[in-house]
Amino acid sequence: MNKDEQQQLKDTLAVFTESLKDETLSEEQRNELETHAAALSGRLLSTWLPVGWGRRLIMIAIVALGLYSAIMLENFQPFLWWLALPFFSPRIMGMVSSSFGALTGGKKQ
Repeated sequence: MNKDEQQQLKDTLAVFTESLKDETLSEEQRNELETHAAALSGRLLSTWLPVGWGRRLIMIAIVALGLYSAIMLENFQPFLWWLALPFFSPRIMGMVSSSFGALTGGKKQ
């Protein structure tokens, strides 16, 4: 997914979210809009790597530093920084958020 596609999905999701605020919707219409909004949210969180180059560069720097320290300096402590890499992945953060929501009594999609 590129930045343009991500922005288009965000804009579409915003339209669906705004439409869901309408209190005159029937139950069937509301369920259909919620289903589409959930699908769009899932699509936004489906990539393993972040879309923006800033976060990608941070991930590359963490991996490079860990490898450099292990190979050249024989210091394996920077490998612990690799534990932070999942926080940059939209897919992993989406799964964590979904699981946390289910644990706290939220609606599971």
